[in-house]
Amino acid sequence: MKRPFFLFPGLSCNERLFEAQKFGLDNLVTVIVPRWIRPTNQDQIDSFSLRWAQHVWEEYYSENVLPEKRLDPSLGCYVGGHCFGGIVALIVGQYLEEKGVKVHRCFRFASADHRQDFSNKWLFLGRVMNILPDGAWLAVKIFCSFSLYFFASARYDQVHAREKMYRQVIESPARRNFHVVRMIYSWKKKLNTVCNFPIIMVRGTKDSVIPFNKLKVNSNFIVLPHAGHGMMVTHSAKVNDLIRKFI
Repeated sequence: MKRPFFLFPGLSCNERLFEAQKFGLDNLVTVIVPRWIRPTNQDQIDSFSLRWAQHVWEEYYSENVLPEKRLDPSLGCYVGGHCFGGIVALIVGQYLEEKGVKVHRCFRFASADHRQDFSNKWLFLGRVMNILPDGAWLAVKIFCSFSLYFFASARYDQVHAREKMYRQVIESPARRNFHVVRMIYSWKKKLNTVCNFPIIMVRGTKDSVIPFNKLKVNSNFIVLPHAGHGMMVTHSAKVNDLIRKFI
């Protein structure tokens, strides 16, 4: 039986973000993208991530799951995520370990340990958009809808990447985007990265959301040259090759 690999999407993303991993890693792991839980007005990153972790346990491991669908904790698992999902993945991994599920490795793609890792420009833009949460995010959705019609003259790979990213924005609830951005710019406590499992941080040199030059690179870091914040779509083959080395 293959080990499960829980992957968590980031802001304005859904299971589409990990299509390349679902198909490209199918012979090695079972990729599972847990459904988003609904953020509340009181949620901060820690509390939201913990609730999502509890949802994963209840949905896949608890006694409430039908025996034929229940995952075997003794197999262990991998966790990972993109940007905000990479923050969540670490907390989910820590929670699953407490519940007796061995986490073999955590993959964090274009993710952050603290609010200061994000670009000041992006944090400012997020605050401005959240002044009128539904209106601003609905406007972004409309922009993406219209933009899908103007890529015919671009290269095919550009069309494919943009279409995937724009469709996810269109499909993401505006209110959820508002809460995710709010949790990021109000994030005060640095993420606790001390855990019992290895962490692989993957960063792109062209990332404008979490700039590469703001980060302290160490032995746990893997750098993808020319990759931006959307590396899961634009550099999916390289991401899969990297994951294969560690699972």
